[in-house]
Amino acid sequence: MSFQAKTDYFGLHDGTAVVITASNDGHSHSVAEAHGADGSIVEADIYGDTMAPSCDYQLKAQLTTTKSGDVNTLIKLGKIVEVDEKSFCLGNFSISTAAGSAPTISASGEQVEDDAAEGCIYEIPAFTLPITHHALILFSAFSLTGTGCHLQSADYTGSATISKATKEGVCLTHDVTEGKIECSISIMQVGNVAPTVTPGTGWKITAPLDCSNPDSDHATYSMTLVKYLEKAA
Repeated sequence: MSFQAKTDYFGLHDGTAVVITASNDGHSHSVAEAHGADGSIVEADIYGDTMAPSCDYQLKAQLTTTKSGDVNTLIKLGKIVEVDEKSFCLGNFSISTAAGSAPTISASGEQVEDDAAEGCIYEIPAFTLPITHHALILFSAFSLTGTGCHLQSADYTGSATISKATKEGVCLTHDVTEGKIECSISIMQVGNVAPTVTPGTGWKITAPLDCSNPDSDHATYSMTLVKYLEKAA
């Protein structure tokens, strides 16, 4: 059986460590509607054909990035990729890890002006993502202590706002702002000591440890941390 090739709108597929598994074009139009005296729509103009694609990826081998190496070509918020003579800007990525599940990567962004030049970008700190089906601490986001406390999941979302100047729905120029990485974690307690989570350097707790302790089950804690990024250019 042969399936149609997926479109990698963000250049994360390298065929060695990362392979694309799904893509979505995210086509949309804008509509200008005019109303008559009785409130009925008497005219509609369709304009501003644009795309906001998304892609899903899986690991084929361990992914290791460095600030001065792979991360500059693989994952950076504001990265520009050309596909079918259109320019796409990476605005979001996520890495999901969980106990007993394979790690996954996803990305999304927006179409920007044609032949767009890469301008201000947010580099992602170096990290190593193994192929093990574990909940993982990435980006030195936090440390966990507590006897009998086990990390169940850790999801990391990098995001930047893509701001655009447009005319009749067509992008003329763009930039990225408000770059950050958010980390959402879940911890199960099976001992008598509650977990202690210490943020890593540059990380802040935006949602403190919250305990859910249902009947006939172990207590589970959740927390959210954030790291605000500085522009590299």
